[in-house]
Amino acid sequence: MDFVTALQNTLSLEDAKTFLLAQKEASLPTFFLNKNKLSAAELLARYPKLIPLDAAGYSYLNQDYPKLSKSLEYLAGALYAQDYASSVVTQVLDLKPTDLILDMCAAPGGKTINASIRLSQKGLVIAAEFSKKRLEVMTSNIERLGLGNIITCEINANELPFYFQDCFDKIILDAPCSGTFMFKSEPKMCADWTYNKVLRLQKEQAELLKSGLKMLKVGGYLVYSTCSVLKEENEDIIKAQLGSEYRIIPLTIPGALESSFLPGALRLMPNQYQDGHFICLIQKVSGQTKKFKTTNLNKDEDLSLYKFTTKQVIYGLTSSAVPTHLNFHTLGVSCYEIRGEHRIPMHHLARFLPATSSINLTKEEATTYLRGETLHRKLADGYYIVSFLGLNLGYVKVVLGELKNYYPRGLRIPSFAFYNNYQSDSAH
Repeated sequence: MDFVTALQNTLSLEDAKTFLLAQKEASLPTFFLNKNKLSAAELLARYPKLIPLDAAGYSYLNQDYPKLSKSLEYLAGALYAQDYASSVVTQVLDLKPTDLILDMCAAPGGKTINASIRLSQKGLVIAAEFSKKRLEVMTSNIERLGLGNIITCEINANELPFYFQDCFDKIILDAPCSGTFMFKSEPKMCADWTYNKVLRLQKEQAELLKSGLKMLKVGGYLVYSTCSVLKEENEDIIKAQLGSEYRIIPLTIPGALESSFLPGALRLMPNQYQDGHFICLIQKVSGQTKKFKTTNLNKDEDLSLYKFTTKQVIYGLTSSAVPTHLNFHTLGVSCYEIRGEHRIPMHHLARFLPATSSINLTKEEATTYLRGETLHRKLADGYYIVSFLGLNLGYVKVVLGELKNYYPRGLRIPSFAFYNNYQSDSAH
């Protein structure tokens, strides 16, 4: 079966035409604001031509700032590049500060990060990913944004029900799919598409949804989403797995297209939502709720984080307990590297902490720092966080007036120059 035929089996003739016409339109970049670092008002004061896409001031359309992904705000973790349709997925979950949340297929991390930011460093998000390479990309983004309520783990999500049955408040399942909503922004997805690929993915999607439903507590919600328009990867999967103990929660999203196969499920179409997405919200209404074993952590009052120590790293988490059975990759904030008797502060900690106690750099100093070069100030020896315009950049170690640069080598930009009309001196 070719794609157009499959599309017509899913959408009406008019909606199929709308989808195909949208593929000829350019995809514009959208960004999600990290309100832990910058308010919506501050962002718009710096970039007044950004277009807010939601009433809460999280998502923005960018059509006037071609280098925004190389700006201070992006590098310092105040912005995350994310397709608008993708950012809506966590919005429908109505996240609460007390929620225990699981992202089953987390990398590259957009929905995990989105959920964490919406929770303002509260709650706990467990991000599962079986690909180590993709996991590394996700953890680097979590570090850049300075998030402290995320546990990442390298695991196939289908293994999790052995430890976590009937316990999660919210589950995000953005299932692997054929990517038909991404044809516009990623032409290679279109070139690689076959109907056999769709059929191969169905088994994986079904197993993941089955696992996710097992892990929901009574009253809990699972959002199933894909970046595929086709019913074979969406409605067909859900209808085959949904028992009497679950129900579909009807969604209302402006401009979305309601499914004709599964009332309440929606498609965010690419003519209004850049790439597009399928979204369905499921609630568990009967069954049982269980608690899993946890390890209680002691609070480090200096950091206002709960401490967890390994042989190599001291971690800090905004939550007071961690699942006992979880073999984690990272836990909250990577605070200190342990080198014998020494504790070396890590980049993640600088990004997590507020800028209130940092050293404010001038524009020239900040440029020098991000290039990986040494600074000079008359300061007592020790470790300090440096910042610019209220955003922490990273650590320096002062030795006899020389500020040795602790900005990670892999992030340094030898030719860095600020993309914005900032004043020459610090704003603080």
